[in-house]
Amino acid sequence: MYIPLMKCREAELRTAKSTYTVFSDDIVPLFEIINDFFETKYEVNPVTNKYVYEKKNGRNYKKKLKPTEDDINTLELLRKLLKIRKHLLII
Repeated sequence: MYIPLMKCREAELRTAKSTYTVFSDDIVPLFEIINDFFETKYEVNPVTNKYVYEKKNGRNYKKKLKPTEDDINTLELLRKLLKIRKHLLII
């Protein structure tokens, strides 16, 4: 079964989550991944071991680090979302 890519990633994931019960070892979903999901990491001051904050629009926000290849968690997210045990085909 091929789940086509929709314009809205959130709608695609909601559809996959609501139909996960039809998937098994015989029926495996096929996802086309255009953009990866990344784990968000924040900059930490090495001396104090506290988060570094930056001011934007009058508010303080934790300063995000740029994502690296080690931060990609797309496949883990899809496996957890669909509760797939063995197979997950990615093109």
